Amino acid sequence: RNGSITAIVEVVNTATGVVSAAPSLPSTRQLLAAASLGNCIYSLGGWNDTIFAMRNVERLCPSVNADAFVPVAPMLVGRSYHQAAVALGRIYVVAGLNPSGNYE
Repeated sequence: RNGSITAIVEVVNTATGVVSAAPSLPSTRQLLAAASLGNCIYSLGGWNDTIFAMRNVERLCPSVNADAFVPVAPMLVGRSYHQAAVALGRIYVVAGLNPSGNYE
């Protein structure tokens, strides 16, 4: 907020339009990707003040661990400015900036 890097996550109830707080990410970041698979939400990579392209992947499953994002296997290469898509039960992370600051 106000131009700072945050760990804030919000949830929008599309039926009522009400916005509420969700569990925060384990660390602050920006320029990450997010994807939904099954009943879980995944945060993928991004950057913070010290790491330009993070490998972190965290999962929030509201029906199982509604109180926290939990770490899962990291990406092979850190990324920021990337996109994510879901197909055939898998999350695909596409392009972005690598730790050297180059687009892949």
